Amino acid sequence: MLKVRKIRINFSLIALAVILTITFFVLFLGNFKYYRSEVSLLFIPKSERFAVHTPYILENLEKFPKTLAFYEKMLKNNKELSDQLTGQSKDDKKKEWNKMLSIKKDNKSSIIEIALAAKNENQSLVMTKATARTLIDTASFYYNIKTDADFRIIEEPNTTPFIKYWYWLVLISIILGISVSLVLDFLFSALIQFIRDKKNKFQLPLPSTAKEQISKIFSEKLKRKADNFSKRSSAPENLPIAQSEEITSEERYYSTENENFQETEKYSEPTERELKERLNQLLRGEI
Repeated sequence: MLKVRKIRINFSLIALAVILTITFFVLFLGNFKYYRSEVSLLFIPKSERFAVHTPYILENLEKFPKTLAFYEKMLKNNKELSDQLTGQSKDDKKKEWNKMLSIKKDNKSSIIEIALAAKNENQSLVMTKATARTLIDTASFYYNIKTDADFRIIEEPNTTPFIKYWYWLVLISIILGISVSLVLDFLFSALIQFIRDKKNKFQLPLPSTAKEQISKIFSEKLKRKADNFSKRSSAPENLPIAQSEEITSEERYYSTENENFQETEKYSEPTERELKERLNQLLRGEI
């Protein structure tokens, strides 16, 4: 029985930990939820001489947005954007900007894919559009877009939500779920023990020896009372037993009439002689 109880307690504790882990995961999900907006940029060479250098040009276009100068130029050209990295040093700004930005080229084509993650959905969308326009402006500064190449945005950016640093979210949820479940289990056990102690204060258990003595005394008293009752109820052996006779209804009637007549005689009117004797006794003070 003890082993089964331990298994049940462990199972309930595990179930509570799982429920709390899921609860914390849902509660903290909003803190780790980000939005990623993606846009594709097509590079079109206009001359054969320029087409030969397409791979190198795409590599340059892939590296331009990762610089801090590109980020500052983007903020300068788009006044509606706020600096999300204000108050940080230049090195920290560059690191954080590269964490937000993702840019890669397709080796089988001349397409560059730009993706940008932000906490706010609208902010992610606006910054992605601004990054694409700034990249086109930067490329036109180094290359002649009238005679050498052209850049086109294939389609409007699309935004999708995702969980950033999901492993931290899972780890924090598990740690908090297990910790809180252990604390609750300890508090619940302490509360049950406290209630039991309170009940035991009002119930003073008798020792086993005292219980045996009380039971013995009680049984002896019952036995003594039973013996006395049997002695009182039993008749003596030498007591004569009257023979039972059947009394008819007629005999019962005459017996009743005789008793009524005797009672009437007792309370009948006294004679003159009896009155004189009672008067003399009254005068003598005998009555």
